[in-house]
Amino acid sequence: MSLLGRNIEMIHQGTGWIGRYAPDVSMQVGDDGAWMVVDGNGLVYTFTQDPLLVGTGGPFVGSGGLWLLQSIHRRGGAAVVLSYAIAHRV
Repeated sequence: MSLLGRNIEMIHQGTGWIGRYAPDVSMQVGDDGAWMVVDGNGLVYTFTQDPLLVGTGGPFVGSGGLWLLQSIHRRGGAAVVLSYAIAHRV
């Protein structure tokens, strides 16, 4: 996983993942299929995948693709929510 200039190898642990050399970073899959990454500062980064981006990259055949940052939340309720305009070109 790449986050804020860091490349972090994630190791499966229990129902989620933790960073191999960054135990302050954890990752879970939400009920809606979104990936939620929590860093050591308590920020929660939520990543989702648009259907047009499935299979556009990544190491896992059939499940790879680009996952876009959807939102960043911090304790206390502050949040940044992002939106994207994705066009299919042939």
